Amino acid sequence: MSSTAASSTVGGGGSSEISGVKKTSKRPKYSRFTQQELPACKPILTPRWVILTFLVAGVVFIPLGVICLFASQGVVEIVDRYDTDCIPTSSRNNMVAYIQGEGDKICKRTITVTKAMKHPVYVYYQLENFYQNHRRYVKSRNDAQLRSPKEEHDVKTCAPEDNVGGEPIVPCGLVAWSLFNDTYSFSRNSQQLLVNKKGISWKSDRENKFGKNVFPKNFQKGAPIGGGTLNISKPLSEQEDLIVWMRTAALPTFRKLYGKIETDLHAGDTITVLLQNNYNTYSFNGQKKLVLSTTSWLGGRNDFLGIAYLTVGSICLFLAVTFAVLYLVKPRQLGDPSYLSWNRSAGGCYDAVSVASGFFMSINLRSSGCSSPISATLERRLDSELQTRANNVSFEQTKEKIRKMLEKVELSVSAYDTSWVAMVPSPSSQNAPLFPQCVKWLLDNQHEDGSWGLDNHDHQSLKKDVLSSTLASILALKKWGIGERQINKGLQFIELNSALVTDETIQKPTGFDIIFPGMIKYARDLNLTIPLGSEVVDDMIRKRDLDLKCDSEKFSKGREAYLAYVLEGTRNLKDWDLIVKYQRKNGSLFDSPATTAAAFTQFGNDGCLRYLCSLLQKFEAAVPSVYPFDQYARLSIIVTLESLGIDRDFKTEIKSILDETYRYWLRGDEEICLDLATCALAFRLLLAHGYDVSYDPLKPFAEESGFSDTLEGYVKNTFSVLELFKAAQSYPHESALKKQCCWTKQYLEMELSSWVKTSVRDKYLKKEVEDALAFPSYASLERSDHRRKILNGSAVENTRVTKTSYRLHNICTSDILKLAVDDFNFCQSIHREEMERLDRWIVENRLQELKFARQKLAYCYFSGAATLFSPELSDARISWAKGGVLTTVVDDFFDVGGSKEELENLIHLVEKWDLNGVPEYRSEHVEIIFSVLRDTILETGDKAFAYQGRNVTHHIVKIWLDLLKSMLREAEWSSDKSTPSLEDYMENAYISFALGPIVLPATYLIGPPLPEKTVDSQQYNQLYKLVSTMGRLLNDIQGYKRESAEGKLNAVSLHMKHERDNRSKEEIIESMKGLAERKREELHKLVLEEKGSVVPRECKEAFSKMSKVLNLFYRKDDGFTSNDLMSLVKSVIYEPVSLQEESLT
Repeated sequence: MSSTAASSTVGGGGSSEISGVKKTSKRPKYSRFTQQELPACKPILTPRWVILTFLVAGVVFIPLGVICLFASQGVVEIVDRYDTDCIPTSSRNNMVAYIQGEGDKICKRTITVTKAMKHPVYVYYQLENFYQNHRRYVKSRNDAQLRSPKEEHDVKTCAPEDNVGGEPIVPCGLVAWSLFNDTYSFSRNSQQLLVNKKGISWKSDRENKFGKNVFPKNFQKGAPIGGGTLNISKPLSEQEDLIVWMRTAALPTFRKLYGKIETDLHAGDTITVLLQNNYNTYSFNGQKKLVLSTTSWLGGRNDFLGIAYLTVGSICLFLAVTFAVLYLVKPRQLGDPSYLSWNRSAGGCYDAVSVASGFFMSINLRSSGCSSPISATLERRLDSELQTRANNVSFEQTKEKIRKMLEKVELSVSAYDTSWVAMVPSPSSQNAPLFPQCVKWLLDNQHEDGSWGLDNHDHQSLKKDVLSSTLASILALKKWGIGERQINKGLQFIELNSALVTDETIQKPTGFDIIFPGMIKYARDLNLTIPLGSEVVDDMIRKRDLDLKCDSEKFSKGREAYLAYVLEGTRNLKDWDLIVKYQRKNGSLFDSPATTAAAFTQFGNDGCLRYLCSLLQKFEAAVPSVYPFDQYARLSIIVTLESLGIDRDFKTEIKSILDETYRYWLRGDEEICLDLATCALAFRLLLAHGYDVSYDPLKPFAEESGFSDTLEGYVKNTFSVLELFKAAQSYPHESALKKQCCWTKQYLEMELSSWVKTSVRDKYLKKEVEDALAFPSYASLERSDHRRKILNGSAVENTRVTKTSYRLHNICTSDILKLAVDDFNFCQSIHREEMERLDRWIVENRLQELKFARQKLAYCYFSGAATLFSPELSDARISWAKGGVLTTVVDDFFDVGGSKEELENLIHLVEKWDLNGVPEYRSEHVEIIFSVLRDTILETGDKAFAYQGRNVTHHIVKIWLDLLKSMLREAEWSSDKSTPSLEDYMENAYISFALGPIVLPATYLIGPPLPEKTVDSQQYNQLYKLVSTMGRLLNDIQGYKRESAEGKLNAVSLHMKHERDNRSKEEIIESMKGLAERKREELHKLVLEEKGSVVPRECKEAFSKMSKVLNLFYRKDDGFTSNDLMSLVKSVIYEPVSLQEESLT
């Protein structure tokens, strides 16, 4: 905390006391210590200081390690395990019984001294698998009792060895009770070697822990007997075996000092050991060993310390040498401000949740710690724009509206369907309605003109729908004999609009020709005359009856579904088995309240009743035209947001909806799988967002016959076919999807050729079909698509017509379009600024002086801006554009601008990559090209470091070097007039096509980390090879004539030279087009593949975007000479969009 903050804290406390209010606080009193204001040493870790530190540590630790290891190796140690050998052979099957039995257990051992041992020679006993550190064992003692006779009765912690016959045990506890009691005596050449047992314990233990007037009492008098006994005439302070034993060991293998031999032992001496094998280690599979050892100045034998010193010293010395080499090879000035993140223009450090969407956007720093995301200028521009928008409440309100659209779909109520539900009689009385609330709603919701139906139904295309809804409402009221005033008013409306019934230019709701005459017949049954004219009515009924009669014997599945769907209009389908196959799990027929109500009225099915009751429970008095419908509506909103380029602000909501949709998809939910448009839309969206979806639900529609067998097929639902076409385009690798794509395309083309519908909705649908056919997804760039959608006024279609029209109430098309316009223009303003920077970059680097080079900046930048369009991807866009410009310059230099010496000079400079030396240029052209190439590579590498946290400059250099060498090889082929094999040409040509410096560096700047193993992976390189090979084939096909005239190598000409099947040029070109298409499909499949993928999806999308650029550029010509393409460039970068008022309404 700063001193300013600290002083303000103190002031706050003082003011509290002055006010007389005493506050309790856990905050410590102010002090320099608590506020971390004490003087502190803060060393600066300069390279020299670090290297010197490691060097000194290495020089000190290595000799220390050698000395310690030498001292340890000088210790002589003899270890003899005797626990098993000292058991008679006959008793080894039950060693526990032997050790616990009576009798002498003397054992004689012979030890040979291998190396001279200077006195004193320490005698140890070593136990293994003995856990003196066990909690209950360690606690079973009383140290106070060991020190003072006054505490001898304090044995509460010593259980179970606390007392005998009521008298306390001294020393008490398990530790003392388990005293080691093996004994050893040594002789050499029949001469006794005395073992000194004085001074084997710690002096501090003898004087402070064991009392001089504390004597053993009742020790080892109970049962069972533990270990050794004690001399009751000696105080505990003199019984050193006990003192040594009571200092418990931390590990299960330990040594304890038994005594010292005060005589030198010579090499070759034979030591005879006579031992009493008393101590029981056999019960717990323990081991006993006798150890004789000398010591050094370091203690007993222990190699660990020496090895540790050597290891640490070696590591320090290695680091010192490594850092010294790095410092000498690539020195870096201490305190150089150019390395600070805010001075590097590293870019990409914003994690923009909502960048450039037209509203307030929250921006978070990336974990890399970079402070400036793109450039200081662009950062200020973004901040200013964001602040302005943050203060504009309407932007936030618009966003909130759209979020609510995604969360909850509000369907309009349908007077038509409510009328049929109102006509359902009660099972208990045929003279009373089952749902009287529906009847009441009809009485209360008639329009002023006498009609029922949607509000604002003045548009001509909705007139027949309104007539149908009005007639159904009249029938419901007439059936129950109420609402005479409303009935008469409704009949007047029908009479005034009677001419519209037979007007064939007005759009008909689905089934109108059967349902409307059917309702007129029903009106006659109710003694109600409909004012339409007897001739008109009779003609309608006659056509309806004739239509139904033609189907009485045999009809298609589609026709069968259609008749079941319009059940309320037929009224003569008596076969429930024909109807029940269309009943869904929720009890409905086609999710249609009207159809379900008619079915229940005729057949009394319980499932239909359950559906109707649940419907009224949810909607109370009036029902929608279709339910449930949430899935399709919400998916449509997502598609709209994505198609307009404003989905970035709603990623959380979109992810939540798609997760839910995916769960429905996996369990085969009827709301998705039984609605053709919803199923196709869900498949397309889930696939695009990386979900693992199967094509199985769409397989029946691989052939047009499968579509014809559906309700949508029978009524020729163009909208459903369009969704099937788009779904087929999204994954054209399945053979079934290819078939689906083929027939849906032909179907839509035929529909366009005979399009006569004139409603506003149909005009939008027609435009959608035209765009889908004219701009296939594989050759369509996102930003140009967004602009086209905005100008078309395309947003969520909130009014649809089936048997009757319905509207998505909370879908506001104008809000979404205004949002899209603002976002497009905001992003475009950033794109224009970037173009100005790139223009200056070309001038500053003298690229305009290279007269042989084509100036294609607009095309190069457009290809990035139209695909990587969001502001936070500025670094990737700039890298993409600069890569495109430089590859064009280099290509022209190798083709026409440079001599062989100049080309080799350029390659040598890149290959050497000496940034400290003075380059040797063969010409001014080489100097210009290498200088801008070097600066661009370094700039991109610095920016990529902020994203990746590692140096990728070496990889970018390699990308450029590979390109230059491939171009040199092509130049040599041309100069030598040699003809390579087709295989050699293509293996070189996919690199020389020059996509590497454009796409590959951009993948580092998109955001996700790309480890080196990912970049080296087969998948990453396969993505690059596929898109490059496809691009090369498309280029050679479109540029064949021009390149042949210029004498350049071309895949088409090579095919013709190596052709063995006598194919014509046209056949060869078609074959190459097919190969390019297969490469495109393989690339698309690899991009969508999630299982086992090592490349992040965002990075794979970069290759997919380049594929779209190439297919667009080479769709009609060679991509650089099209006037249409130039107008597209201008529209995306320079021409803002605006909407006319009619587009918003």
